[in-house]
Amino acid sequence: MERTLKPIAALAVAAATALAAQAANAAGDTKTLALVVTNNRSTTLALPDLQYADDDGARYYRLFRSVADQASVFLLTNFDRSSAASYPDLVATARPPTRAAIEEAVARLAAAAQAARKHGDKTTFYFVYAGHGDVENGRGFIDLEDGQVDGQFIESAIIEKIAADTKHVLLDSCNSFFVMNPRKPGGRRWATPKDMALGFAKRHPEVGLFLSTNSDAEVFEWSELESGVFSHEVRSGLSGAADVDGDGKVSYSELAGFVEQANSHIARDTLRPHIYYRGPNGESTVALFAPAKAVGRRLTLGEGPMRLWIKSESGERLLDLHKENPPMTLVLPGPASQSVSIYVEQRTGSKTDHPVVSEHNAPAGDGEIRLAELASAKPSMLARGDHLFMSLFAAPYGPVAYRTFLAASAAQAEPVYGVGDREVTRMHHYISEMADSDRKLRLISGGVILGVGTVLATSAFVSYADSPHWSGFGSRGEALAFAGGGALIMGLGALRLFGQTSGELVLEAFEKEVASGQNKPAAFAKTEQALEDLAKSDRRYRNFLFGFLEVAGVSYATLATIALARPATGDQKLQPSGAAVLYGGAAFMMAFGIAIRYVDLPTERVLKLYRSDPDLQVHLDVVPTPSGGMVGLSGKF
Repeated sequence: MERTLKPIAALAVAAATALAAQAANAAGDTKTLALVVTNNRSTTLALPDLQYADDDGARYYRLFRSVADQASVFLLTNFDRSSAASYPDLVATARPPTRAAIEEAVARLAAAAQAARKHGDKTTFYFVYAGHGDVENGRGFIDLEDGQVDGQFIESAIIEKIAADTKHVLLDSCNSFFVMNPRKPGGRRWATPKDMALGFAKRHPEVGLFLSTNSDAEVFEWSELESGVFSHEVRSGLSGAADVDGDGKVSYSELAGFVEQANSHIARDTLRPHIYYRGPNGESTVALFAPAKAVGRRLTLGEGPMRLWIKSESGERLLDLHKENPPMTLVLPGPASQSVSIYVEQRTGSKTDHPVVSEHNAPAGDGEIRLAELASAKPSMLARGDHLFMSLFAAPYGPVAYRTFLAASAAQAEPVYGVGDREVTRMHHYISEMADSDRKLRLISGGVILGVGTVLATSAFVSYADSPHWSGFGSRGEALAFAGGGALIMGLGALRLFGQTSGELVLEAFEKEVASGQNKPAAFAKTEQALEDLAKSDRRYRNFLFGFLEVAGVSYATLATIALARPATGDQKLQPSGAAVLYGGAAFMMAFGIAIRYVDLPTERVLKLYRSDPDLQVHLDVVPTPSGGMVGLSGKF
């Protein structure tokens, strides 16, 4: 029986293996393609060169090489002397970050995607950029070595050229939201995720976006990391630190929660990287990267909360994390031929005590590293760091923090992009001027209206009282009617004179929200929308006031004409003095109405100025110096 069953079992196993291989072949593999572009230089003189964008390029390249072959990953960057010494194996691989180099790389990647599709394989494409970016005339752009390219170039020359099944775009640059979704020139200066959903995402639902959205012209770098802060956090998360459910994949929302938590203890909002993320087809749980499929050394961390960072033997800071209790597996970037040092930070007492850092050294090799099996020692050297960025990764991240992040994201108001301190300051300046103009107009118009009403009411009352000095009106009933009309006008004037205008109310609300320090971009957007609503309301009010004053003026003139033409004698006839008052008041009200109709109110004027306000310019100036030389500066910011 045993002799009979063994061959049968072997045949069954072989058949099952063949069937599995056939099914796998039918399903096809997933081929990864990547284009990494980084640039230290800015095309404008107002922005300083970055120091570590080339280092970020090398590290991103290494990350994608862990899941793709060499022919499928392109690196476009210019290494400075220090970076070239750190990554000698990549100097010959890298190409300059120019438009022509991008187009050449895209052509090769497009051919690779097409070949993979013919073989029945699926493809995933990554486009990564780290460097300077800004907005001009409503369009976001990024800086290359030979000029600027905007979102239209990225869309038409890169994304649409590569027929991958799934595409991911990661941008570490200022205003990257507007690189992918331009604003209309002359339109509002801010945007929300809804704008992206109706713009780029609608045209390319297959593309996922993970963007650094800071609007101020700053890219945050830290010398201890030798990297951009945002890019370092992204790579740390993609190495497995953001994989909260342990499925070997990092989704868009997992990475977003990881980055948010890593920055949560940075006190100054302006120094905290802000993000926008949207997975392919709007699904935030889609995998952005699968560290389980990456080739590299594994580091296994046991249970228990832990904050640590890892350095290579050359001193490169590979990744940072602060995990919660569940165990975690990371894939370490970099060659296995180098040893790594793992620094673990622990607190032995209360939160006010200084943390204790222990160093764990793992030798070079391909084998798995288990932190629990490594001996600990006192660190041979620790960097002091920058007090602003030492709070990075201060809060632990894991399932609990991830659930909190999702709940907070669902509960918070729609985020606003494109607003920085410069825009907030400019808005404050404009609405302050608007409130001041509103106040002056309120005092002048209120005083004029009150004065007109007082004249009409007083003259009518004098006639009603049958004053011996002046009886300009006819009957006492007419005088009483005109006195009532004058009293009504006086009331309107008093309300105008002592009431608070909409512009003054907007300024008060804006200053209150900004002073609270809570979500300045949202306060800015709310104020700009309030100005839009006020401008519409002012236009309606202006038209109403024009009509009211014209009708009132015509009515007073008509009544005066009727009274003068009436065949009455003595006290029943309107006297010339009374007619002069009525005609003068009618003419004044009609003229005042015309002026209101054709002169912009302060809110409308402020909006027009704000919409047309160009970016500040640094013009070419020639300044004599004591030695007789000249100093010039040109550019824009």
